[in-house]
Amino acid sequence: AVGDLIWFDADNDGSFDADEQGLNNVILALYPAGASIDATPFMTTTSSVLDGRDGRYLFSDVPPGEYFIHIPATQFQLDGPLNELVSTGPTAVDPNDDADEDAPGSDNGLNNAQPAQNGISSGSFQLTLGNEPTGENAGDAPAAWDNDDNLTIDFGFYRPLQIGNMVWRDSNANGIYEPQASESGVPNIGVELYAPGQSAPLVTTQTDADGHYQFNGLEPGQYYVRFITTTLPAAHRITPRGQGDDAATDSDADPTTGWVRNEDFLLSGQEHIDLDMGIFPLVSVGGRVWYDLNVNGLRDANSEENAGIADIAVHLFYAATNQPVPDPLNPTASFVAHTDTAGRYLFDNLIPGDYYVLFDPATFPADHLISPPHAGGTLLDALNDSDADP
Repeated sequence: AVGDLIWFDADNDGSFDADEQGLNNVILALYPAGASIDATPFMTTTSSVLDGRDGRYLFSDVPPGEYFIHIPATQFQLDGPLNELVSTGPTAVDPNDDADEDAPGSDNGLNNAQPAQNGISSGSFQLTLGNEPTGENAGDAPAAWDNDDNLTIDFGFYRPLQIGNMVWRDSNANGIYEPQASESGVPNIGVELYAPGQSAPLVTTQTDADGHYQFNGLEPGQYYVRFITTTLPAAHRITPRGQGDDAATDSDADPTTGWVRNEDFLLSGQEHIDLDMGIFPLVSVGGRVWYDLNVNGLRDANSEENAGIADIAVHLFYAATNQPVPDPLNPTASFVAHTDTAGRYLFDNLIPGDYYVLFDPATFPADHLISPPHAGGTLLDALNDSDADP
């Protein structure tokens, strides 16, 4: 006789663990070595409960000879008991290996990338009287039969994993995906998948038109994701991670490196479709200081008022706290700009938010005051009026 186990190998280690389940109702066919799987099999059987254990199969009264076992493609197709399952990764290296030498509970199915078309087979093995593995017989089988039976040819299967989800433009830089605020996905961001301890990615992809990415067909295990920061749009940064209480809407990437280091070991059929990254465009604020010769609050189109005033200090503050914004090059100091020779100033590379500026009166020319504010009545006037509180 020959047989033994069909099981769901949740961790894809090729070994039947105590908490893993046998798979019943799987059809198996026994063929002479070298036969075509399109030929009529020597005999067939179905995995079932034997001796109180699920997933067991047995071909009885098999003459001595060389054989292989095949699980037909139909078992992996829609409505089949192995639909969407693939053969366990650790397996017999050579289809000519003698499966007698494999320990009970180890996987002997030769991997095939398309089991729904080709099925899964074991390697070929010899059955000889008095020369088969011993100690693997269970139940009421007489001990004298033990070395006539090979009950070590096992098939493990797992359901591939999925990892993904999206990169979105976080317009308010709060680290939370808010489609109701018209936040949307960002295409063409590079994403890499790594195994722990590996310096080269297992696979690389990029986000689609809606900002989504996905890695499919993965074996059970631990994985890391890295968003490639050099593929971000110009003047964009990664949003803060771990904000809010919903893992499906927060950003997971390290704001500096783009890494998502997930410490979970994913078992067969599990998925992580919530590894996201928010990015935001940096913003800027600026303007101009000029001599308002006629004190009308508008920068009129003449050479004198267009000249501007240099060296006026402008301070930037957070509107919510009235605290000065730190200098990005010296965080212990306040962010201060000075007008150039044309009277222009600029604060750039800012995180989106509410700010206000303060023009420092101590740097005004002597005996000069601020013009009346908001004197313009049109859009053009608004671009050329004075905004500062006198």
